[in-house]
This record gives sequence, C-alpha cells and structure tokens, in this order.
Amino acid sequence: MQLIRLRIDNEAMDIAYHPEADQAATAHYLIAYNPDQGIGENLENIKVRLAGLKFEAAILENGLDYPFSDTIVGVNYDRIDVGLALTNMLNIPVVSRAAVDRDGLTAAIKAKTTYLKWHLDYYGQYDGVRNNGQEAMLTIGNGYFGLRGAYVEARADENNYPGTYVAGVFDQETTKIKDHDVVNEDLVNLPNAQYMTFGVDHQAPFKITSHNVQDVYRSLDLKTGILTTTMIVQLSSGHLLQVKAQKIANMRDWHRYNLRYQITPLNFSGNLQIYSEIDGSVVNSNVTRYNVFGRL
Repeated sequence: MQLIRLRIDNEAMDIAYHPEADQAATAHYLIAYNPDQGIGENLENIKVRLAGLKFEAAILENGLDYPFSDTIVGVNYDRIDVGLALTNMLNIPVVSRAAVDRDGLTAAIKAKTTYLKWHLDYYGQYDGVRNNGQEAMLTIGNGYFGLRGAYVEARADENNYPGTYVAGVFDQETTKIKDHDVVNEDLVNLPNAQYMTFGVDHQAPFKITSHNVQDVYRSLDLKTGILTTTMIVQLSSGHLLQVKAQKIANMRDWHRYNLRYQITPLNFSGNLQIYSEIDGSVVNSNVTRYNVFGRL
C-alpha cells in the first residue's frame, strides 16, 4: 500500500512518502507554514507538492485526543480536522497514529474507508452563508417533511436558520414590478419545534455564539439517518460542558421526528435545566433576493 505520513505543527508540514507501508520513505517534504494563510490554504500546498505521486492513504502522526475525531491538529492557536480536509482534497482515507497503534494499519484504514462511505462531516463553527450551506447539506427528512441541520439551540439570525418544511405546505405571492406580475411560490418554514437548550444553576439559557462554543463537530450518518452535533461549550461562568444533540426523522410515522439531547459537565458539579419550546415567531426570510417582494 502506497501512503504518506505527515506531521503538522506551527512551523511546517513534515511529509514522508512510502511506496509500500512496510518500506522506508523514498521521498521527504518539509513545507514551511505560511502565517499569512489559513490552515486550509496551507494544506492546499500539500496537494501541489505531491502532484504526480500515487498514494492510497495517509497517517497523521500528531492528531489531538478529541471525543469526536482523532485527526484534528492545532496550529498557531487554530484547529482543523486534517483528516476531513485531506479526504476532501485528495480523496483518500486519513487515519491517526493512535488508530494505527491500536488496530493495525490495515484495520484502521478499512474502518475509516467504511466510515467515509456513509458520513457527511463538518468540523468547526462558521458564520453566514457557509453555515447556511452546511445546514442545508445536513437536512434530515422522510419524504414528507424535512428539518434543516441547524443547531437545536439556534434561533433564526444572520448565521443560523432553523427550518421545518412539509410537502404541500407552500405559499404563493404575486408582486407587481414595472407593470409585470412576478409570482413567487415557495415551501413555507413552519413553527420551529426542535428548539432545545440548557441552563446551569438557573442562569440564563445557553445561546449559540462564537465566544462560548469552543469546538463543534457535525456528522450526518447517511446509513441510519441520524444527525449528531457535538459541541464543547464554555460559559462566561467558566463552566465547561459537552453538549450532544441527535435528530432523526421517523420513516414509519411520517409526522414524527426524534431528538436526543445530552449534557455532560466537564469541570463542575451543579444543577442543569433543560428548556424546549415551539417557536411560532418564524418568518420566511432567508432568501435575500425575495426581500424586495415582501416576506412570504
């Protein structure tokens, strides 16, 4: 098996090419890290430097120990899932040194390859259009209704747009523009019944912000239909928690979906409150070009 081994730190990306897994490296690359570029842009340099080489897998030597992925690295106070990034870039499985030591190289690569066939994953918190796109890609449904893959703790704003859509529930509006009737017909975003959040020791309920979410990993299992969102949250009080939300659409009873919400305190003991509601204040406002026509 042809593979590469890589180690990524603040200064450089160290890559070794092995024509066979059990043979010594025949090529070695040290790619200096460009501080003026983001981590993702620096990883693109790997693709350029390795152009022309054939390899089937990669081993990350210095992945961090995280509960949701073992191929995350920290570089210059930022983090990236190198496994996700290189898989998307090079179309190869990326396994951690820890997985290889635990399971063996062949088994680790087989397990990761099987996982990749059925999972759509995103690591990190993003704003605006990029997050809206991820919400759309992570939609779950059963043919009758669909739920956008928004955080269950989110309300509609410039970065998040929880959506519940049902087949046949739509609205039509006609607007006269320069003596022409412009007709817009769209599925209607229904009241949000998936809203759920928590509080600690009766403090204010948790809200999604870039300041209190330390890490987030979203994974849609296309085989089971389960969307799992795992967050590491630090509140202004210093409380650190792991928050895990799962959603699935019921394929038998088309009018039902299920949520599982798990809160794990990581550095304290105390009281937890869980809040849920049906938000009826939803408006259909996430398509900018429709704003000139009035909201549907």
